[in-house]
Amino acid sequence: MRIGVVNDMPMAVELLRRLVLSIGEHQVAWIATNG
Repeated sequence: MRIGVVNDMPMAVELLRRLVLSIGEHQVAWIATNG
């Protein structure tokens, strides 16, 4: 599954990105730092 990450806090974005990538069947489709 491709997942989009949206958060305005860089630390939270990195945490979510790593969490998604730690699950082998998922990947980050895009990242937005504002909404």
